[in-house]
Amino acid sequence: MTTHLQMEPTSPPNEPDFDDLDLNLTQKKKKKKPAAEPASDEKVAADDEPLMTYHEMLSRLFQLLPKTDFSKVAIPPPTVSNRSRSTTITNFSKICHAIRRAPQHVMKFIASELRTTASENDETQLVLRGRFVSAQIQTILRQYIKKYVECRTCHCIDTKINKSGNVYFMTCNKCEATSSWGADSK
Repeated sequence: MTTHLQMEPTSPPNEPDFDDLDLNLTQKKKKKKPAAEPASDEKVAADDEPLMTYHEMLSRLFQLLPKTDFSKVAIPPPTVSNRSRSTTITNFSKICHAIRRAPQHVMKFIASELRTTASENDETQLVLRGRFVSAQIQTILRQYIKKYVECRTCHCIDTKINKSGNVYFMTCNKCEATSSWGADSK
Protein backbone atom coordinates (compact mmCIF):
# COMPACT_ATOMS: atom_id res chain seq x y z
CA MET A 1 0.00 0.00 0.00
CA THR A 2 1.46 3.33 -1.00
CA THR A 3 0.37 6.70 0.13
CA HIS A 4 0.64 9.67 -2.13
CA LEU A 5 0.97 13.07 -0.66
CA GLN A 6 -0.04 15.96 -2.76
CA MET A 7 1.67 19.22 -2.13
CA GLU A 8 0.30 22.54 -3.16
CA PRO A 9 2.72 24.70 -5.07
CA THR A 10 3.89 27.58 -2.91
CA SER A 11 6.30 30.37 -3.56
CA PRO A 12 9.57 30.38 -1.68
CA PRO A 13 9.40 32.39 1.58
CA ASN A 14 11.95 34.99 0.44
CA GLU A 15 10.13 36.05 -2.73
CA PRO A 16 8.01 39.20 -2.45
CA ASP A 17 4.36 39.07 -3.33
CA PHE A 18 4.04 41.05 -6.58
CA ASP A 19 0.23 41.29 -6.48
CA ASP A 20 0.30 44.13 -3.98
CA LEU A 21 2.81 46.25 -5.93
CA ASP A 22 1.67 49.11 -8.09
CA LEU A 23 3.60 48.67 -11.33
CA ASN A 24 2.14 51.39 -13.50
CA LEU A 25 4.74 51.89 -16.23
CA THR A 26 2.93 54.70 -18.04
CA GLN A 27 3.80 57.41 -15.53
CA LYS A 28 7.12 59.20 -15.66
CA LYS A 29 9.46 59.19 -12.68
CA LYS A 30 9.77 62.38 -10.73
CA LYS A 31 13.30 63.73 -10.61
CA LYS A 32 14.71 64.68 -7.25
CA LYS A 33 16.08 68.16 -6.89
CA PRO A 34 19.79 68.14 -6.12
CA ALA A 35 20.58 69.49 -2.68
CA ALA A 36 22.67 72.60 -2.62
CA GLU A 37 26.09 71.69 -1.26
CA PRO A 38 27.41 74.13 1.32
CA ALA A 39 30.85 75.66 1.01
CA SER A 40 33.55 73.93 3.05
CA ASP A 41 33.75 76.80 5.57
CA GLU A 42 29.97 77.10 5.92
CA LYS A 43 28.26 75.49 8.91
CA VAL A 44 24.92 73.84 8.19
CA ALA A 45 22.63 72.15 10.66
CA ALA A 46 19.49 70.14 10.05
CA ASP A 47 17.57 71.70 12.92
CA ASP A 48 19.11 75.18 12.78
CA GLU A 49 21.46 74.40 15.66
CA PRO A 50 25.05 75.59 15.34
CA LEU A 51 27.64 73.01 14.31
CA MET A 52 31.30 73.05 15.21
CA THR A 53 34.10 72.83 12.69
CA TYR A 54 36.67 70.07 12.88
CA HIS A 55 39.24 72.28 14.57
CA GLU A 56 36.73 73.51 17.16
CA MET A 57 35.78 69.91 17.99
CA LEU A 58 39.45 68.94 18.23
CA SER A 59 40.30 71.79 20.57
CA ARG A 60 37.23 70.99 22.70
CA LEU A 61 38.34 67.37 22.92
CA PHE A 62 41.80 68.36 24.14
CA GLN A 63 40.21 70.63 26.75
CA LEU A 64 38.11 67.76 28.05
CA LEU A 65 41.01 65.28 28.24
CA PRO A 66 42.84 65.13 31.59
CA LYS A 67 46.13 66.96 31.68
CA THR A 68 49.02 64.49 31.85
CA ASP A 69 52.61 65.42 32.47
CA PHE A 70 54.47 62.75 30.56
CA SER A 71 57.79 63.62 32.19
CA LYS A 72 56.49 62.10 35.45
CA VAL A 73 55.83 58.79 33.73
CA ALA A 74 59.25 58.43 32.10
CA ILE A 75 61.50 56.30 34.29
CA PRO A 76 65.06 55.85 33.03
CA PRO A 77 66.04 52.23 32.35
CA PRO A 78 68.79 50.94 34.63
CA THR A 79 72.32 51.31 33.28
CA VAL A 80 74.18 48.21 34.40
CA SER A 81 77.92 47.54 34.34
CA ASN A 82 79.35 44.20 35.41
CA ARG A 83 82.71 43.83 37.09
CA SER A 84 84.40 40.64 38.22
CA ARG A 85 82.00 39.73 41.04
CA SER A 86 79.73 42.73 41.27
CA THR A 87 77.10 44.59 39.30
CA THR A 88 76.78 48.37 39.40
CA ILE A 89 73.64 50.35 38.54
CA THR A 90 75.15 53.67 37.53
CA ASN A 91 71.92 55.71 37.29
CA PHE A 92 70.41 54.47 40.57
CA SER A 93 69.92 57.96 42.04
CA LYS A 94 68.09 59.11 38.87
CA ILE A 95 65.74 56.14 39.09
CA CYS A 96 64.99 56.83 42.78
CA HIS A 97 64.40 60.52 42.03
CA ALA A 98 62.05 59.67 39.11
CA ILE A 99 59.89 57.37 41.25
CA ARG A 100 60.18 59.66 44.32
CA ARG A 101 61.29 56.99 46.76
CA ALA A 102 64.13 56.80 49.26
CA PRO A 103 67.22 55.09 47.82
CA GLN A 104 67.59 52.97 50.98
CA HIS A 105 64.12 51.46 50.53
CA VAL A 106 64.66 50.71 46.83
CA MET A 107 68.09 49.25 47.61
CA LYS A 108 66.66 46.92 50.28
CA PHE A 109 63.93 45.73 47.92
CA ILE A 110 66.34 45.01 45.06
CA ALA A 111 68.78 43.21 47.36
CA SER A 112 66.07 41.04 48.90
CA GLU A 113 64.58 40.14 45.50
CA LEU A 114 67.99 39.21 44.08
CA ARG A 115 68.99 37.49 47.34
CA THR A 116 72.28 39.36 47.59
CA THR A 117 73.88 42.25 49.42
CA ALA A 118 73.83 45.81 48.16
CA SER A 119 75.59 49.06 49.00
CA GLU A 120 75.54 52.62 47.71
CA ASN A 121 78.63 54.01 46.04
CA ASP A 122 78.88 57.83 46.22
CA GLU A 123 75.06 57.97 46.69
CA THR A 124 74.59 57.84 42.92
CA GLN A 125 75.35 54.20 42.16
CA LEU A 126 74.13 50.91 43.56
CA VAL A 127 76.65 48.08 43.86
CA LEU A 128 75.23 44.54 44.02
CA ARG A 129 77.26 41.49 44.93
CA GLY A 130 77.05 39.04 42.03
CA ARG A 131 76.60 39.31 38.28
CA PHE A 132 73.14 40.35 37.09
CA VAL A 133 71.75 41.23 33.69
CA SER A 134 69.96 44.51 33.00
CA ALA A 135 66.71 42.66 32.22
CA GLN A 136 66.67 41.10 35.72
CA ILE A 137 67.09 44.46 37.40
CA GLN A 138 64.49 46.08 35.16
CA THR A 139 61.97 43.36 36.04
CA ILE A 140 62.60 43.88 39.75
CA LEU A 141 62.21 47.65 39.37
CA ARG A 142 58.85 47.07 37.64
CA GLN A 143 57.76 44.89 40.58
CA TYR A 144 58.85 47.61 43.02
CA ILE A 145 56.95 50.29 41.10
CA LYS A 146 53.81 48.15 40.92
CA LYS A 147 53.93 47.37 44.65
CA TYR A 148 55.22 50.59 46.24
CA VAL A 149 54.84 53.44 43.73
CA GLU A 150 51.86 52.93 41.41
CA CYS A 151 48.42 54.05 42.56
CA ARG A 152 46.09 51.08 42.79
CA THR A 153 43.13 53.18 41.60
CA CYS A 154 44.34 55.23 38.63
CA HIS A 155 47.76 53.54 38.02
CA CYS A 156 49.60 56.87 38.19
CA ILE A 157 53.11 56.92 39.68
CA ASP A 158 52.68 60.38 41.16
CA THR A 159 52.30 59.16 44.77
CA LYS A 160 53.76 59.97 48.17
CA ILE A 161 54.34 57.91 51.32
CA ASN A 162 53.09 58.90 54.80
CA LYS A 163 53.58 57.02 58.06
CA SER A 164 51.01 56.83 60.81
CA GLY A 165 52.14 54.68 63.74
CA ASN A 166 53.31 51.36 62.30
CA VAL A 167 51.28 51.68 59.10
CA TYR A 168 52.46 53.32 55.89
CA PHE A 169 49.98 55.06 53.61
CA MET A 170 50.47 55.72 49.92
CA THR A 171 48.48 58.74 48.70
CA CYS A 172 48.02 59.48 45.01
CA ASN A 173 48.57 63.12 44.05
CA LYS A 174 46.34 62.75 40.99
CA CYS A 175 43.17 61.00 42.23
CA GLU A 176 43.85 61.42 45.99
CA ALA A 177 43.22 57.72 46.68
CA THR A 178 44.89 56.26 49.76
CA SER A 179 46.08 52.71 50.32
CA SER A 180 47.93 51.23 53.28
CA TRP A 181 50.77 48.78 53.89
CA GLY A 182 51.61 46.82 57.00
CA ALA A 183 54.55 47.60 59.27
CA ASP A 184 56.63 44.88 57.60
CA SER A 185 56.14 46.27 54.07
CA LYS A 186 58.52 49.21 54.37
